[in-house]
Amino acid sequence: MNILEMSKNKNTTTVKLTSDDLVKICNAMGEYISIKDTSPEFKHLYADLMLARDLSQYGHIDDFCLNQILKNRLTGH
Repeated sequence: MNILEMSKNKNTTTVKLTSDDLVKICNAMGEYISIKDTSPEFKHLYADLMLARDLSQYGHIDDFCLNQILKNRLTGH
């Protein structure tokens, strides 16, 4: 992970993540979701990171990942 830019005024941070970083983050988030009920915002973030992970690793989304993305984006809404 490389932090490229942080702005207190804009309330933003720009970060560059490798595919390996995304895999580790998604694995940790998936494990956390499996043991604790989380907010819809957390699940939506997880879905977004899964999308980025698969696109950066494989260049496409498979059926399993798409199902997980939809499940987590639609949970609680």
